[in-house]
Amino acid sequence: MNDLVMTVLEDVHNLPALINAGADVFLVALDEYSFTAQKKLKKEQLSFVAQMAGGFHKGIALLVNKLFHEGEVQKLDSLFETTGILDVSYIVFQDPAVIMKAKQYGYSGKFIYMPDTLVTNCRDADFYRKQGIIPSVSPVLTKEEVKGIVQDGEAMVTVFGHTLLSRSARPLLSAWSENYGRQSLVKNKDLVLVEEKRDGRMPVYEDEEGTCIYSDEVLMACKEMQEIHVDHPMLYFVDGVFLERIALMDAVHAVKETLDGRSGEEVEKEFQEKYPSLVIGKGYAYAKTIL
Repeated sequence: MNDLVMTVLEDVHNLPALINAGADVFLVALDEYSFTAQKKLKKEQLSFVAQMAGGFHKGIALLVNKLFHEGEVQKLDSLFETTGILDVSYIVFQDPAVIMKAKQYGYSGKFIYMPDTLVTNCRDADFYRKQGIIPSVSPVLTKEEVKGIVQDGEAMVTVFGHTLLSRSARPLLSAWSENYGRQSLVKNKDLVLVEEKRDGRMPVYEDEEGTCIYSDEVLMACKEMQEIHVDHPMLYFVDGVFLERIALMDAVHAVKETLDGRSGEEVEKEFQEKYPSLVIGKGYAYAKTIL
């Protein structure tokens, strides 16, 4: 079995340390093509990053998860003409136009369909597998629901990080700033939303693509990884967008240790003791939600 650990790469200089921690694949976000709070690189950096990862026999996953309107599709031509694009191991997408353009330019790597919370049942996942595409399972399902989806074939499952709850092209923070006469809050990763009747602090981020809102708690599902164990390859995603560098390394290492056979429960306890300020939880693994 060839299970892989994928994590975010926000700083190229972190790549060797993340490899030492146990990462196999690095998710890279790009200006103009990625809708995320993850720090974005310039597409001109792609060739260097791909070569660097390749030198360690590791892979790059490119996050191209925007929905491209008719007038924006030509941006994909510019992307797939970029030096280094053919060295990318995975393209993570939402818009089918991305696949069409990628194949037009001779891309032969793998595709991961990651529509946030929309892959919610076996039929969804099977449809994409039949197209040769790896489905990314919704992170707001119960453990048993996830288990039912992954048992039939390869999939990507988020096992660590703040869960994305909302993504909108609306400039939420800019509208608030304008309404209240405050300074710009765009591209500020230190902001949280606090609901009137809950104490949770949900990270919120806005850039030129729109606004992303994430869960207040940090999902950590090492124990559940072992309980949904399957015999075919899997991708396990560690989303460390709002983590400090060392905490991200430790999160990757925790997932890797779990894959290597150490008790997931012990790994989680050790991580929680080291980072008591993080609100660690199980997301929706044991609490069914309405999508």
